[in-house]
Amino acid sequence: MSILDKVRQSKFLEEIGQFSPTQTLNSLFARLNSKEREVLIRRFGLFGKPKETLEQIGQSFNLTRERVRQIERLSVKKIREIEELKGEVRKIEKLVGHLLGQHGGLMSQEHFLESFLGYLEESEEHEASLLFLLREVLKDKVEQLKSNNFWNDLWKLKEVEVTFAEQVINELIRIVERNAKPLKFSELLAELRQSEFYQNNKSRFLALNPLLDEADLDQELEKIILTNLRSSKKIKKNLFGEWGLASWGSVVPKRINDKIYLVLKRAGVPLHFAEIARLINEAKFDDKVAYPATTHNELILDEKYVLVGRGIYALREWGYNSGTVSEVIAEILRKSGKPLSRPQIMVEVLKQRQVKPTTVYLALMNKKIFKKVNSSEFALV
Repeated sequence: MSILDKVRQSKFLEEIGQFSPTQTLNSLFARLNSKEREVLIRRFGLFGKPKETLEQIGQSFNLTRERVRQIERLSVKKIREIEELKGEVRKIEKLVGHLLGQHGGLMSQEHFLESFLGYLEESEEHEASLLFLLREVLKDKVEQLKSNNFWNDLWKLKEVEVTFAEQVINELIRIVERNAKPLKFSELLAELRQSEFYQNNKSRFLALNPLLDEADLDQELEKIILTNLRSSKKIKKNLFGEWGLASWGSVVPKRINDKIYLVLKRAGVPLHFAEIARLINEAKFDDKVAYPATTHNELILDEKYVLVGRGIYALREWGYNSGTVSEVIAEILRKSGKPLSRPQIMVEVLKQRQVKPTTVYLALMNKKIFKKVNSSEFALV
């Protein structure tokens, strides 16, 4: 980034830090009469007021729905066309344009609001005011794309096409499909940089942000790709910060079994089934409640989970094996190939099961399976 670009970025940070969407809206609304202000405030849910329908507003003013719609339209037109207010509008355009430009010209609504309001004291009033400014005042500068099967709700600069962003997302999808598992962002980015697609499209990536030169691209690519990922419905981040297809249960779990697996894997240690249910509900994957009994049934029926204590389960992929304590001890002795002392057996059993020492001692008393070979060591019969 050149010295001039750094100065521009510094100026942007200073200006956005001093900007208040709510105060700006107050300044714009000061040029409206009381009826025009009230219609817009109630229609768009501004300044902490709830949104109302055309019919609700019309009833309170004894006006038709169409007349309320007309007042709404003319009031917005007045704000945008009053000469003395054009400086305020240009200031907003500049801030919004700069932020979108830094991210390749488009951002999901969630990402845009998070980024813009992150410079301010976040509030619902600021968010409602900013969305009103975007939708009604800056419609010549920015465009909203409603959510569809491919994209989340998006805001983009008017001149930016989504075609290239779609191609980028499709390339990222090909990478995770080729790996057949979710990837960390650093892994995904590294594979993209090595791809033929990236090498052939460097100039198009550079064109996404007018502040970039080729020396900056590798550094700024991270921001552009993360923005694209957050904009798409096709590829999502899971509990571990890994990116994969939204259709994968390991990314966006839909079944209770998927949720159990993700929660256990995230914990990294065996958990009681009631604790697993609690963690599923805390994670808020969706609005479905996980009940301990249902969770327990799933754990019992699926072989990828191993019972390691009273109601406590682990993932088989961690090295745990199913079976009774006696079967676990027998396997330990087989692998050892030699007799082991009671303390040695105890240490190895506790790697597989959460049991009391007396449970192990009682199991060793089964003379059909184990025998004492001297005063302190045991072997298989």
